[in-house]
Amino acid sequence: TLPALAVAILPPLLVLHRAVLIKQLEIAATTDEKTGLFNTTGWHLLASRELARAQRSTRSTFGVLMIDLDYFKLINDEHGHLAGDTVLRAVAATIKSAVRDYDSVGRFGGEEFVVLLPDIGPAAVLAVAERIRSAIEVLKVEYSDGRDVRVIGGLSASIGVATYPDGGTAVDRLLQAADRALYR
Repeated sequence: TLPALAVAILPPLLVLHRAVLIKQLEIAATTDEKTGLFNTTGWHLLASRELARAQRSTRSTFGVLMIDLDYFKLINDEHGHLAGDTVLRAVAATIKSAVRDYDSVGRFGGEEFVVLLPDIGPAAVLAVAERIRSAIEVLKVEYSDGRDVRVIGGLSASIGVATYPDGGTAVDRLLQAADRALYR
């Protein structure tokens, strides 16, 4: 009876195991491994869904923030890449804590982050951007250099803002508008 029980249990167990693996692969494919935020692919997917939702509604707006850490190369040069990675994780956590639970934060690579803010107007988007900028400015990041615990402070970020539909009616257009605003 034991072999018969194994034959009965094994197929559902394999199906369940496969479903778990597929879910893990989907998460890995859309997550930035360094920060735990959405990666470019995952963030674009969410932004495209939000755009489609907003286009179905006549009064729906949403915001996009493009955030760039200023002088990040100097952090890597002065403190090393491991300290730089610690700063990226701390900034990622700071951005996440400065937005609503249902906002989507992503890392676009390097020291660039993006935020999708559903159901929000232009004035509120600016307020969120300022809240993030201020939180990064007061951030103190501790790391160990192997001998001592050191602190990196004095961080700053440039943030570009765009809102749908005024800033663009496609995800790429909104990102371009936010990117142009960042450099201003």
